[in-house]
Amino acid sequence: MPKAFRFSTAEVTIRREGRRVVIEPVEVPRDAMGWPQAFWSLAGSAPEFDLGDRRAPHERDDALAART
Repeated sequence: MPKAFRFSTAEVTIRREGRRVVIEPVEVPRDAMGWPQAFWSLAGSAPEFDLGDRRAPHERDDALAART
């Protein structure tokens, strides 16, 4: 995509409007630690779900990175 048309988000939605194709950025509301807010509203619906320690940001290896 040309630089002038790039988005600052990692995800976009694509839909048709007649003969046009519309691409829009997807903005996901996140808490101060970077977790999607929708996750926490779902997590509260299962009382037995252990939320764990949320003081530190979640870190993990890139799931798509090549393993050596």
